[in-house]
Amino acid sequence: MKTAACAVALIAACGWYGPVCGLGWLLGVCLPYAAALIGILGLARRLLCWIFTPVPFAIPVSGGQIDASPFDAPTSRAGAAGRVALEALGFRSLLRDTRATMPDTPLPRLAIAPSARLWLAGLILHYSLLVVLLRHLRLCLEPAPAWVAWLARADAWLQAGTPAVCLSGPMLILALLFLLARRRLPRLRLMSLPADFFPLFLLLALAVSGLLMRHACRVDLTRLKLHVLGLLRFTPGATDPGALEAIAFVHLTLACALFIALPFSKLTHAGAVFLSPTRNLRCDTRAFRHANPRQESPDNGVFRSYAQYEAVFAPQLRAAGLPLDHDPPDAAGKGGCA
Repeated sequence: MKTAACAVALIAACGWYGPVCGLGWLLGVCLPYAAALIGILGLARRLLCWIFTPVPFAIPVSGGQIDASPFDAPTSRAGAAGRVALEALGFRSLLRDTRATMPDTPLPRLAIAPSARLWLAGLILHYSLLVVLLRHLRLCLEPAPAWVAWLARADAWLQAGTPAVCLSGPMLILALLFLLARRRLPRLRLMSLPADFFPLFLLLALAVSGLLMRHACRVDLTRLKLHVLGLLRFTPGATDPGALEAIAFVHLTLACALFIALPFSKLTHAGAVFLSPTRNLRCDTRAFRHANPRQESPDNGVFRSYAQYEAVFAPQLRAAGLPLDHDPPDAAGKGGCA
């Protein structure tokens, strides 16, 4: 944790003291271009690697038995697409925490307990970050779309302070503080690495520096927008990067560091969630056999289907309380699962 915090503090210090040392052009022009190149090419390389990696087995992670729920264990492509959409938009897997409990029942079993606080923090974090990024489009587009101005007014509907406080900024900071505090728990601190803390501290520093730019250390937004537009239009010489305020350099340097870290950190889950075979594959392993091309066939050349497997181990499966696809009616009457 200290290593990640010190690394982020060093990045912010470089942004603050760089212009004083005559590094305004390096931090204001060269670094953004290098960060964009590394981030785009690195992320594209990782995504292409995942796309072309063969998946011979069906390895979806299901939250229930097959055919029990169209989104927990989908057997169709539409159901698998719906599960991916729920994961990308609603972070459904966060409702199933890895913390196991032992219910007080005659036959106790391990159960996965839901974590509503983690799910809510993740929801607030991602959607607040999305709103912040969309509001930044007014610095990248000229003229800015009307819906960006509408979004900014909706984000500041409380009209608290001058300028009005946008709720997405404080909510983003609160969510990041919660996730950092959660990482401090003994059971998570034991398995946490500096790479787990670094993105959280980097996002926190970005959010804090953005609030300082808006409410404490005022900056010339016109000059800043001209500089950003010059970078996007590949005419960086239109403005003097050294004329930007120190807090603006800090914010820009932190943003470049985040973009550079994107392909090499857990932040790649932004694109990987759509490519995860545990989410986008159908749960049809009982209906179809997924052959591994590298697996040698048995001596007799015969593979056992699920129906044959169930016929052999039906007593054990029934004793464990698992539902059977081909449970005979007489067994169901004796307490089996029809």
